[in-house]
Parts: sequence; structure tokens; C-alpha cells
Amino acid sequence: MTENRFIDSAAAAPLAEVVASGHPGDTSRALVHALNRFGEGVWRFYPLGEKDPLISLEVSSAVLVDLEIPQRRSVLHRALLKEPLLKSKEIERFERRGLEQQQCPGILCLEEGKIDSTVAAESIALEISADLLSVLHAGEGVWRGPHLSSIGSGLREFVDLGLTPEQALLRSARQNGLWDRIGELPLLREVVTASPSAFGLVSDPKTSAEARSLLESADGLQDLSALTSHRADPWRALDRALELLGAGHLQFQSAMHLFQLGEQKLAAGDLEVALRHWRRAEEKGLDDFDLAGRIGQICAKSDRHTEAMIRLRQHARKSMEQLRFAAARESWTELAILDPQHSEAVDRAVQLWIKEPSADLTTCFELAGALSACGQWRALAELAEGVGVQNTDPHLHEWHEKAARELGDEEMEQRARWRRAECLRTGDDPFDAICHYQKLLASEFDVVRVSLRLAELLLQQSKVTEAKEVLAPLSSGRWRNDFWNDEELQRILEACAEFEGVPVSVLDLLHQLALECGDTNASKKYLLRLMSHSESEAEVSLAEYRTRVWLGDHPGDFEMLEQLLTLLSSRATDYRASAFIDSVIDGMKLSAEDRSRLLSRWVESDPSHPRALYLLLTEGFLEESTKAEYFRRASLRAVADGVGIPWATHVGLSKDEEWRTPILKALFSQGTPPMDHVAELLNEMTAGANYLQSLLLEKISLDPETRKRVQGLQSAPLNSGNTRASVVRTGLGGITEKLKNMGSSAAVTSEGASLSREKSAEKSAPEEVPAKILAQAPVSAGPGVQSALHRLKAMRQPAEADGIQTPAPVEKNITVESQRPDPPAPAPKAKVNAAIARLGALRNGENLSTGVDEEGNDA
Repeated sequence: MTENRFIDSAAAAPLAEVVASGHPGDTSRALVHALNRFGEGVWRFYPLGEKDPLISLEVSSAVLVDLEIPQRRSVLHRALLKEPLLKSKEIERFERRGLEQQQCPGILCLEEGKIDSTVAAESIALEISADLLSVLHAGEGVWRGPHLSSIGSGLREFVDLGLTPEQALLRSARQNGLWDRIGELPLLREVVTASPSAFGLVSDPKTSAEARSLLESADGLQDLSALTSHRADPWRALDRALELLGAGHLQFQSAMHLFQLGEQKLAAGDLEVALRHWRRAEEKGLDDFDLAGRIGQICAKSDRHTEAMIRLRQHARKSMEQLRFAAARESWTELAILDPQHSEAVDRAVQLWIKEPSADLTTCFELAGALSACGQWRALAELAEGVGVQNTDPHLHEWHEKAARELGDEEMEQRARWRRAECLRTGDDPFDAICHYQKLLASEFDVVRVSLRLAELLLQQSKVTEAKEVLAPLSSGRWRNDFWNDEELQRILEACAEFEGVPVSVLDLLHQLALECGDTNASKKYLLRLMSHSESEAEVSLAEYRTRVWLGDHPGDFEMLEQLLTLLSSRATDYRASAFIDSVIDGMKLSAEDRSRLLSRWVESDPSHPRALYLLLTEGFLEESTKAEYFRRASLRAVADGVGIPWATHVGLSKDEEWRTPILKALFSQGTPPMDHVAELLNEMTAGANYLQSLLLEKISLDPETRKRVQGLQSAPLNSGNTRASVVRTGLGGITEKLKNMGSSAAVTSEGASLSREKSAEKSAPEEVPAKILAQAPVSAGPGVQSALHRLKAMRQPAEADGIQTPAPVEKNITVESQRPDPPAPAPKAKVNAAIARLGALRNGENLSTGVDEEGNDA
């Protein structure tokens, strides 16, 4: 609808207003629309901003019956009392009589019949056409009416024009050559299509080319204006089209078809043509609720502001009455854009956008621009904040930020900037948000939340160093309490943890939060990542502490234990890994397989750890050969630590391995052992075949380095016997010295037995013994000990310097043994190195607890 009803106090009758824009021909169109919509009577046109009417027209029975232009004489006066229709004296006489009788001089002229009726009619018609030019040329204004009182110029009583207002305006435009001023008349906006009879007319050779062209162009999509305007003589083409319409060869489209055509034109972006079709559909009586709103929107976009205001206001109010909030929102928004000072329109538009926001924010941004242009900052802030809560478009928050800045509300400005940064972060280019987060951080707005978001983007850009600087307070524990009851902060922290290079403090906090919430899987996941990201000593210590707590609650989690041991071995030392295993193994609830793997790993980190070796030997996980190797390690470590040496049978080994235990106990026991025990051991040694020789050969076969050295000695020239003797002596020197000391302190009880043993030792020795070697035997040694010394000397006696003497039997055995293929090493290189170190300590008589346990990683 296009009117506002009000009471005209002068006429004391209800009036309507029909607005006309300044577009060519729109004033005449508005007149026809006013007559069709509100009825006949007197209608007056008021130019925009004028208090006096430009022209008054009276219509009765659809015919123009009278018109008047203020401050001008009546139509009859101007049309008849002029030369050459009347002489000047006649004109003066009629004017004088009119004054005397208070009557129109033109009427007096008609009553006397001074002018021929045909000539008078033509003159009156020309005058009316001239008066109607003011309507055709009028700019923006409003038609008000209908007034019930008549104009009373006398034209209605004496002249029958017989023309509708539309026909009168059309004739005026034709007579004055104003084709562009009639395009908005209803007749020119009629869409025509050819009827079935048109096909016969087109094929008739008598049909003119112009008529045939009009029929062929009538496709039901173009109106008469489009059909005739481009022709050489549009007036003639219009006459031919009207003739074809009268003959039924052309026909008009219905109101509904016009509405559909308008929809198509609107979709194609042709607003003017869509408006023409919709106007004509409305004039034909189409009662569509949204039609007025659509026309109002197009009027708003085509600079028909006044009409747009009237139509949109009416449509918005009706939509509110029917609870059609989306339609009302659009209409109120268009009104507010047209007039941002219209308080009702602005308030209702803002509230409806907040209550019923649209996915398309085009008109919302237009409204924001209009409010900003006129300084409506409070309304703009309310609009941007309310809609921005439900929409992620950063431009809304940009408007909000600007409005808050203009209002001087710093808190609101920071809140708007935060929302803007969040929208940018989730948009197509998230790194645009970094500068806004940095501004917020500088202003100390919600420091924890802003810092996390900034760190997340920096991590996404692989700027790990900068991210760690931002998250530095988290490492110091200053922010930790903020996370426990804030799910949003936890989600942001989880997002940060998705990137490589995330600080360990983030993973640690997430681990603790997950534990607090009872999420075991998440807490374990973050603890494993914590260990994998730990590099510095402080981070490794933190990972060790968290894992120790975790294993206290989950004693069967072997995966977590293995991960930590890997970390300690790579970032710390093997000793630290060994110490950790020692501290937790008693509390672990592991399967037999996992426990075996753990103990094996323990021995790898500390090859001679007594507790690790004892558990491995006693729990039955090992093969016989491996167990024997670990038993030798345990025996040597016990010697080094000065503790009791285990028996082979106690750890599940055969009696073949037990010969080491009494020998080692006798050699390395504290103080001096009883002589009878020493004699018993010596008897066992003499009873056995080459006891010490077997011990040495076993050492050579187990240690590749020693085997290589022996092979090198055997391949040396014969004249290097002294060197070979020194090598063998070096390997057995420590044992010899120990036996000599034991022999010196023993009491000799039987000389015969001593001599007997000396003879046995001499028989087993080589034929010639160097004086230097024999001089090493103590004079006061007991007979049993002395016999053992001779046997040892025989084992390490080299060949004569001239190379003629036969090598001692022990060297033959060594040669044969060294030529065998290399057996596989019973333990990794690190383990062998440890064993060699212990044998060297035994050989040199050094402190066995010094430096023996220290070894490098396996190669």
C-alpha cells in the first residue's frame, strides 16, 4: 500500500496520499493508481515541500470532468476568450459581464453561442492538454484526495470531454511530443501476447509489415512500451498495437503472470522492469501480502525514497501484526537505511535483527553503514553486538569495535576486538587475527585466554620460540588455577597440544586436568607425549616424577615404564634408568614376559647390578648359557663389593659351574683362610686335570679380545719368548702373588709331604726354567703352596730363547684352543667390556669397586 490516511481539516473528509517520484511519467502513473485505489473525486498534486497544490483534477464516472491550476483562470476562460476566436471587444464584454454576474466568462460565451461548438471543443481540448503538461513534467510530490467538493469551473456542466485521465494524459503527451513521459501509464505497462487469431493475420498478405512485426514480437514477456519504443514512429506503432488489441489479435496478461514476470526480472537484476510488472499486477487487483514490501524495497534501491518509506512502513506493521518477523525485519531495515533518524524504524530493525537474524548480512551491513554515517553509535553497537553473538562474520565486530571506540567504552571495545579476532581465526585466513590478539594482550584483556589463542596460531605457523615466550607464565604455574573450572580454556589448551613443538608445560597441565576428570586414556596420552617432548634436565625430571606417580596408580602399565626408561637412557644416563627400575620393580604388577623384558633392560643399563643379576638368575627366565654368563657377572660383582658369593646350585645352575665359588671365596675372603681349607682346594686343583689351564682357556674362548692377543703371541717369532712369558705371567701374576702370601703365613707340618709335592711339580714343569722366573718363588713357602707355585710357573714358562726347546703343554693347549672358530659372544660388547675390566682388576690386585661398574653404551 502507498498511502497514509489522515484528516484534512479544510475539507473535513478522509484523505489518502499517493507519492510520486521524480522519475519521468511517475506522477501520471501515481494519479491513475490513486483513482483506482481510493476512488474518484478531486485530487490535488503537491510538489515536494510545497504547501499549495500544483494542479487539481476532478474525475467522475472514470472520466476527467474538470481541472484547475491555482492562480490561473479557468479552462473555459482561457480556451474561449482569446483571439482569433473572439474579437478583443467581445472578450472585454464577456469579462465585464462575468465580473458583474460573478460567473465564468467562458460559460457566458458558450451560452450565447458566439463560437462554433466544434471549434470551441478543439480549443478546450488543447487547453486541457496544455494544463496536463504540468502533470507530465512534475517532479517528486504527492497526490492528496479524494476531496468531496467539486472544482466548479463550469467545465463539467457545459463540456463533455469523454476522456479518462489516462487518455487525456496520453493525448497531451502526443500533442506535445512527450513519448518518454507516458511510459509509466498503465496502458504502456501492459504485457501483450499474440492470440490464436494472430497466426492467420500474419499469414495474410494484406497485413501490413508493421502489424505483422508487432504480432511476431508479442511474446508475452514485453509490455507495450518495450514493443513500440524502439520503432521509428512509436506513436504510430502504438496506434497499430491498439488496433490489434481491439480486434482481438493481441491480448493482455493476467495479474498473476505479471507477478511471475516481475520475479524473473528481479532474479535477473532488472529492477525497473520488475517494478513495472509488479505495479501493473497491483493495479489489476493482485492481493499479495509481500507485493507492497517488494515494491517498497525496489523503490528504496531506485531512489524513490518517499514512496519506499510509505510502502515499507505499511508492510512492516502488517508483518508485525501477523508475527512474520523475517518480513518485518527486512522492511524495518530498509526504512532505517532510508532514514537513520527514524527512531521507530531503527529500534525495531535492531531488535528484529537480534531476535531473528538472517544468514545474509547484506542489509545488516547497509544498516550499520547508515547508522555510522549519522552517528547512531549506541544503536550500531547494540546491532553489531547482538547479531555478532550468533554470526562469525568479523565485519560485525569491526563495526562494534568502532562504535565502542566512539562511545568511549574501552571494555566494550576490547570485547568486540576479541570477538573479531576469534572470527578471523576460524575464517579463511586465520593469521590475520594475530595482530588483534597481540593488541588485546598489550591491553591485558583476559590474559590467559588471549595468550592461549595467540600461542595456538604461533604454533600453527611453527613459531615455537615465540609460542613458548607467550606461554612462559604457564610453565611457572601462575595460570594453572584458571583451567580447572573453565572448559573453554581447556579446549584451547587441547588445540595447542595438537601442534608439534608444543611446550612441555602444556602437556603436563593437560595430563593433570585429565587425571582430575578421571579420563585415564587422555591422561596417559598426554603423559606419553610429555616424555617424548622432554629435552632439558628439568623436563626429564618432571616426566620421571609424573611417571612415578602414574605407575603408583597403574602398577601394571609396562608401556609407560618402557617409554620412561627410553627417555632416561637417551636424555640422562644408564645409571639413572637402572636406579629407577630398582625403585619401582617391587611395586610393579607385570606379566612374566614383561618382567623378563624389564630385568633384561635393567641388566643392559647396568651389566653388573647385583640385584638385577640375582633376580634374573632366580626367576628362571634365562637359558642355561646366558644364565652361566650372568652367574659369572654376579660372582665378580660380589667379589668387587666384598659380599658373599652365590653358589651355582642356588640359582639353578649345574654343579659344573660350582668350582668357581670356592676358589673365589678363598682368594678374596677377608683375612687369612684356614690352612686345611686351602689344602683342600689345592688338592682339588691337583686332582683335576689342568684346572687353572681350563680356567684360562675358558676366559680366552669367551673374550674375543683375549683370543686375538693369544693368537698374536703364538704367531710371534720363537726368539720372543720373554715377551710371551711376560704376557702369560701378567695374566696369572695376581693369583700367584696371592698364593705366595698365603703360603708364607701357613705353618709347615710335614716336610715329606712338601718334598713329594715339589717333585710332582718339577715333573710337570719344562726341562729348563729361566732363573729370573725361579727367583720369584719364596724360600719360606710351605710344601703344598710351593708345589702349586711350580705348577703355575710351568704353565707360564716360555720356550727357550734359542727356539729349540719344546713349548710347555699349556701353550699347546692354548694354541689348539685359539685355532677354533670364534664362538658367538654370550653378551653385548658392553657386558664383555665389564667382564674384562673385572678380570683386569683381579689380575692387578686393584680395588675391585673402582671403575668396574662404569661402562659405555653398547655400540
